Amino acid sequence: MKHILPSMVSVIGLVGLIGGLQAQNSYSFEQGSEAYSDLVGGTPCDFSGTDFHFVHDLDGETLRFYGLDFTLGGLKTIIVGRKAFIRVDNDSSAIYLDALTPTGELEPVDGTSDITYQIIGAVGERILKAQWRNWRLENGPANTFANCQIWYHQSTGVIEMRYGPNSGSALDYDDQTGPNCGIFHAPDDFLSIHEKLWLKNDALAPTLDSLPIANWTTLHNLPAENTVYRFTPRFPLTSVATVAAPQALQVHYASDLRELTVLFGPGATPDLLVLRDAAGRLCGQWSAQGSGTRILLPDMAAGVYMLSASGAGQRATPFRFVVR
Repeated sequence: MKHILPSMVSVIGLVGLIGGLQAQNSYSFEQGSEAYSDLVGGTPCDFSGTDFHFVHDLDGETLRFYGLDFTLGGLKTIIVGRKAFIRVDNDSSAIYLDALTPTGELEPVDGTSDITYQIIGAVGERILKAQWRNWRLENGPANTFANCQIWYHQSTGVIEMRYGPNSGSALDYDDQTGPNCGIFHAPDDFLSIHEKLWLKNDALAPTLDSLPIANWTTLHNLPAENTVYRFTPRFPLTSVATVAAPQALQVHYASDLRELTVLFGPGATPDLLVLRDAAGRLCGQWSAQGSGTRILLPDMAAGVYMLSASGAGQRATPFRFVVR
């Protein structure tokens, strides 16, 4: 690499997710399909002869990767890479999020080829979106082209690789010549790997490689248009509790009533409850009432959800729950 769930619901506070993670990867992977849309009004990246564009719009805010908090600014930086990746650094390690990073160069197709990024949402609920529009991989056939985006959701820690129109999914590459795709955490000297979740072989049904070694087998083709590769964290997301102590003390789900009950501690003054899915999409919001609130959740689809509470300048540590 060159750039050196309705029938049963368990509701778990974030602190309850810590146990048992040692034996599994920090992220889970799923492949889905969602309509791809170009970013509109994004900030153009200026590489000035390098492969890096430093994003300073998030300085002072905290992003969480692999259970580590990166409060950006100074030695902690986030970069949009020219070769279809995002890199996050602190003073000793680096996080890479690769969408279609080539083993050679990423070349513009024509005058429409560009790289932009966009940041939406309030503090604690930012979504960073980076886009590579109309590029080709140097090692591929001359007529290949691809469009892709990387999204990072601050409130849930979810990472997404999203793929737009491209020249098709013919098996034009081998283990060394294709695009690199996946996420990894390494010391900043890259002499070893702390952890990785890497996609290889057929992009339509990729093989996962989670061995913590520097072995970068590539994809053999381009993902189909509208493909979404989603990496969902298994570690707790405490960094979004930016003000005051956590407000939500207990969350209960009554499966027979399909009812979620949220209880608040003394002195808490939340006025809004917000439910989002693992991709950060809004699933519902409710006004909080008194010391507790009951929410009916009929027909919940299987998946991971985050319930957050805020109000009067306070923000609660979100509660994650899993619908199976």
